[in-house]
Amino acid sequence: MVSPAHFGIVNFRFAPSKEAPDATWDQINQEMAREVTATGFAQVYTTQLRGRTVLRLCAINPRTTPEDVLLESTQAAERGRRLAEEKGLQVG
Repeated sequence: MVSPAHFGIVNFRFAPSKEAPDATWDQINQEMAREVTATGFAQVYTTQLRGRTVLRLCAINPRTTPEDVLLESTQAAERGRRLAEEKGLQVG
């Protein structure tokens, strides 16, 4: 989490190690947002916070459950790991 949640908006960033520069993690987060949105399950956007690209999820649908958010964040993390590994980065 990179900022407190407001109005159902959650900002988070995938950057599990210091192995790569911030610019690399920025690019991976951009790619993650595109892939997650392409699934049609959720719209995940990016924004800039503190000079870094972060993912932004806005869960305003009253039918959205905590499990939905957990599922999507878990799937996003799996995408992030795969994208990092494709770039030759080790992710725990």
